[in-house]
Amino acid sequence: MLMQKSKKLQQVTKILVFLAMSVMLWNCKEKDDEEQSRIVVENSDALTQNLFADQTDAESVVFFTTGAWTSTITEGVNSWINFDPEKGDVSGRYTISIHPTTNTTGIDRTAVFTIRCSGEKCDITIKQKATDINGNPYDPDEIEESIEYFKRDWELLQNARIQALAEDREPLFAPAIQKILFVACTNTSLGGTLHVMDDLQKQFFKDVVKNFKEVVELWSNHNVIIETDILFIERNVVIPDENPTYLTQASIQAELNVHAPVCAYDGILVTAASSMPGSVYLGAKTAGYENLYGYAWFKLVIPTGSAVPPTSYSYVMPKADEAPFLSTHVAIHEWLHQLEFLGNLLNYSFPDVHSSAGPPEFPEYVKYTVDPVWDFAAFYRNLIQGKIQYTSEGKTRNIGMFPLMWHITPRFLYSNAIYIINEANGLYLTYSDNITGYSSTPFPWYIRYNSDDKYMIYSPEGRCLDISNAWNLEGNAVNIHYVNVAYPQAQNFRISQNKDGTYKITTTFESNNRALQRNTGSTHPTGTTINADNGSADQKWRIINKP
Repeated sequence: MLMQKSKKLQQVTKILVFLAMSVMLWNCKEKDDEEQSRIVVENSDALTQNLFADQTDAESVVFFTTGAWTSTITEGVNSWINFDPEKGDVSGRYTISIHPTTNTTGIDRTAVFTIRCSGEKCDITIKQKATDINGNPYDPDEIEESIEYFKRDWELLQNARIQALAEDREPLFAPAIQKILFVACTNTSLGGTLHVMDDLQKQFFKDVVKNFKEVVELWSNHNVIIETDILFIERNVVIPDENPTYLTQASIQAELNVHAPVCAYDGILVTAASSMPGSVYLGAKTAGYENLYGYAWFKLVIPTGSAVPPTSYSYVMPKADEAPFLSTHVAIHEWLHQLEFLGNLLNYSFPDVHSSAGPPEFPEYVKYTVDPVWDFAAFYRNLIQGKIQYTSEGKTRNIGMFPLMWHITPRFLYSNAIYIINEANGLYLTYSDNITGYSSTPFPWYIRYNSDDKYMIYSPEGRCLDISNAWNLEGNAVNIHYVNVAYPQAQNFRISQNKDGTYKITTTFESNNRALQRNTGSTHPTGTTINADNGSADQKWRIINKP
């Protein structure tokens, strides 16, 4: 009797499991035979979605496959909707993110994305209306072009990446311009001891600046013109005892605010008087490109055995005793660090400036040998000319600077500041001590388009709006943080314009995206949070150009 009951229980269990699988796979077409399903969808309600014209986020679809899978999409619709990924090479769990563009066609439209695995297929159907959430026709003529304005640099970034990957060195029709400020702190004190830069050292500093310009322009095949300015800070600048190697950025910020406002220069190189052996001058160590100024320090090596420098230098082709050239190499080294941001910006293998050391620290690179006069000049020249050999996955290619990259400078990326105003309180978005807040005083921001309708919103110091811990939680804080490429979703947002001319700023997670909102109840000590989209004035922002 127990055996019979056990068998009946097993039969009932099998029936229930079969029914559950049938419900889960209700939209997936099964094979004619009775084999186990090759595609199992975890959230089957997402297989058919209806969106409004201004919705640019759809719910992601999560599914399992028993093997590799491919896909197809309705012919002609891939121009307005993106499904990612489009294939899988092995069995496993996959998440497809779905991002349509706004529907400005005036008619409803449908996209069908078909997943195929071992003869079985499953359809994801996305229908997008021609009207907004209020049922009003979506009229593209009423939408300003300001969002497209933020994409002005994207085409150049894409073309620069394509050129680099193709190792195309076709010269620019007209050279790009890089503006660099060289700063020398002539009076410094460390531990109560004063160090002063004399007239000879000041002239030497000027010689290095001139040499820097001529060397870089020559090595770049004149694809870039280097415009230089020199600033001598004559007041006493204190080098902190706890870190005597470097100045602090704050110690010279007052002068930079006057002589080098944001976007005035593409880079700033700083040196300072010091009593270090060999008359090495140290300077400000800062975050480089990320803070919009591009500070770096470099050292000056004064010629030994000579009371005065040579009356003239053969710039670019030095003699063995012409130390300004060696100092120029150090300046070029620190300046090249300010170009390393191009790797993240272009999703490109830009060389680490220290990769001249080669293996084992940099196994992908060829080792360069330092020359007592030329330093690592061969490496710097090859980097500037896009000729650094880089081996990855058994393939060797040339990487470094290519002509179009010279146009991509901090001044180019941040040339147009904007103000962000909350519609509910009419105040300007700002921050203090990394915490977002609001003020009646205008505060400038910079918007950079990344890709796939994603934007980063920067402060003048180069820090950007950042979702705390990259957590997609209701009421989570949005504050300020330096660029963090490890968690892009914490710092990437989508920006869409409302019918009333204001903007909605939303997150870019795989699903359940939220809108940026003035903090109206969160316990976080912040002025801004992410919350479910409700269309309230607290979630509306006015974005205007800084005069």
